[in-house]
Amino acid sequence: MTDHLTLPVSDDGGGETYLGVCYHKGFHRRIDFKICDRERFGPLTIYYTGGDYFNRSMRIEAEKQGYNLDNFGLYPVIRVGDTKHSLQLIPCYTEHDVFRILGLKYVQPEFRDI
Repeated sequence: MTDHLTLPVSDDGGGETYLGVCYHKGFHRRIDFKICDRERFGPLTIYYTGGDYFNRSMRIEAEKQGYNLDNFGLYPVIRVGDTKHSLQLIPCYTEHDVFRILGLKYVQPEFRDI
């Protein structure tokens, strides 16, 4: 028998999130469903398939090149004094788009925690 617990769907600014927990064959598993606009799919996928170190490295590299990268998207940034201002979202329909825009070699998800 499979039991499940669901948490409310929330809008986190970059789309909606469904959080759930299921119990199957003696194990609890967390289930997250993210619903986002197509142009945000690449950064969101990188965020959820990369480890902490990998994601931090991607954000640092993006910042060096004048961008802000997070799970909501990739944005060019301008600095006014000590303040960063993100400009209009750069559409990234795939992970490859993010790597291409940043001029980085694509890294397969299975190698993102190394």
